[in-house]
Amino acid sequence: EIFGWAMFDFANSSYTTVVITALYAPFFIEHVVPAGHPARNSLWSLAMALSTAAALLLSPFIGAVCDFSGRKKRFLLTSAVLCAGSTALLALAGPGDVVLAVGLIIVSNAAFMVGESLCASFLPEIATPKTMARVSALGWGLGYFGGLASLLLARAVIGSSPDTAAFVRGNRLAMVATGVFFLAAATPTLLFVKNRSRPAPGFENAGWARLAATGVSELRRTFARLGEYRTLARFLLAFTVYMAGMDVVVKFVGIYARGVLSFSTGQLVTLFLVLQISAAA
Repeated sequence: EIFGWAMFDFANSSYTTVVITALYAPFFIEHVVPAGHPARNSLWSLAMALSTAAALLLSPFIGAVCDFSGRKKRFLLTSAVLCAGSTALLALAGPGDVVLAVGLIIVSNAAFMVGESLCASFLPEIATPKTMARVSALGWGLGYFGGLASLLLARAVIGSSPDTAAFVRGNRLAMVATGVFFLAAATPTLLFVKNRSRPAPGFENAGWARLAATGVSELRRTFARLGEYRTLARFLLAFTVYMAGMDVVVKFVGIYARGVLSFSTGQLVTLFLVLQISAAA
């Protein structure tokens, strides 16, 4: 079961490595956004900001619904399908299809971040306080190898043709390959991770409308009681600011390496292979 749980990190790292960090981000700037567009980098920033805002709003709401419905594993797998599916659909976004690409990035990145939260919520169920750090590190470390494997797959699909049309076609097909990789690698999670959560009393047969209303109510109650947990609130605020700074680096390093340092696709892949291996260690 621990292996199945860790494999979700292996699976979803394909998305953040190939799409958000290494390959699709510079491809979006250079080939999806029309040449000379005055807001090329800003469009990527907009997609990142809106997807992060969506995840920040949805995660506590979905968490509350999971608590009452007992369907945590179903939500986890739904987030995986949504992220992988919208990643594969990026293949439809050719040069000039900015609105479609931005929309799919918002959906996929928000689903990825919600899935991260849901995946983490299983950790206390499969580990003891004594083993929790070790089990967590296994999942996190295995995730980097998932990023490495998916990066090599995407590079093979893109190929090394100097022809621009072939390069664009290869990048679009690589999105399909990444989506398929995500779902295939998440299969052990589907098979081995158990759903131990149970519906709250009185919610055994609750419909989605009642669950959604309860989720909103629970969310309001949580924020109303936040003053009772000032240390936790300060920690979450500091963590959010810290991670925002980290995210800027992670989500723009591919664009920077390509646009400022003039890295080729091959050099980008080499850079991230080194980063994945050292990060896993």
